This record gives sequence, structure tokens and C-alpha cells, in this order.
Amino acid sequence: MSKIRNGLLSVALAAITLVTAGCKAENVEFVRSTSSSGTYESKLFEVKAELGSDWTFLSDDELAKANNIDKMDDENIKKALDKNELFMDMMMAKETGTNITIMIPNVKDGNTAILSEKLYAEANLEGVKSTDANAKVSTVKFGGKDHSAIRIKNEKNGIEFSQCLVFVKRGQYIGMFTFTCLSESELDETMGKFVALS
Repeated sequence: MSKIRNGLLSVALAAITLVTAGCKAENVEFVRSTSSSGTYESKLFEVKAELGSDWTFLSDDELAKANNIDKMDDENIKKALDKNELFMDMMMAKETGTNITIMIPNVKDGNTAILSEKLYAEANLEGVKSTDANAKVSTVKFGGKDHSAIRIKNEKNGIEFSQCLVFVKRGQYIGMFTFTCLSESELDETMGKFVALS
């Protein structure tokens, strides 16, 4: 899985250098994700999920360390969003190894506002394929809407697993929701828990 993540990191910047036609998206205010008692919510990407008590969420201290910032406050988060290639907004996992990571690419240069979900997915696909994973771009229903995604089947240390990277665009931000599960059925079930934020 680390090879896949490294592949994604290496192509994230390449993706935002693509030249595309069209207008910039309207800027929206950044609001970080929240979690409480097994529930995930993102006002920015307008989704929520009741995951359950068997899920563990990274603490603010752990997220700050992952993002190489002092603490997860507005000032430091803004710096990370402007500086880091990818900002980790949230990560949660089960003891089985099933996990979800939400990453947000750098927005400082404004190119993420121009790229569509599909273009971003296609650019990331090349990085995923470089890891020898069986991957393809598709459209998935997520949070009640259609979104571009990369579905992946891979194997590590003799263990097969399924992944799906769902790209959710809102304003100048693109959220990369990465689901890693031990089977296709668990993957679909976990993704299906994400519904529109009402």
C-alpha cells in the first residue's frame, strides 16, 4: 500500500500541471473534517458516514504529525494546505486493516480549481499503474452523487486487497477518499456508508 501511496504522491503535482480549458471554480472556505463516536462528517465535501464503534480515528496530534505541523489549528492547516503536496484531512481504520484516508492536494497555485475530477483521476492512474496494481478509472456513486474514481486490485505479502480512490471536487478543493478493504464486497459496503450531508 505504501508503494501505491508513493505513486500517488509523485503524480499529484504532475496532475495539477495539466492544461485544461474552462473557468476556475468558485472558491469555497476550507472546513476540516470531524469525527465523533464512530461518525465521520465533512462539511467541505458534503458527506457523512456512520462507521461504528469498531473504527479508530487518528487524533489531532497524530494528524498534525502526519502533516508535519505543530497542531491542527486554522493557521497551521492553512500553511499545510499551501505547502504540502498532500494534506491529510482524516484517517480511520479497523483492527482488520480496513482503512479510509482523506487527502487534499495542494491548492496554493489554484490549478486544482481548474481540473475536473476525471482529469485528476486519469493523472493519478498512471502513478497507480506504476506499482503493478490492476487499476482502472470508473464512476462511482458516493455521497449520493456520481464521482470519478480509481478502482484497484492489488496484493501485498500474499494478501489480496481492494482499493478505491474517490475524487470529490468542491470549489478549489479536490478530496481524495482512499478506501482499502480485504474484499470487493467490504469495499462496496464501506463506501456505501457515505451519504450526502443534509
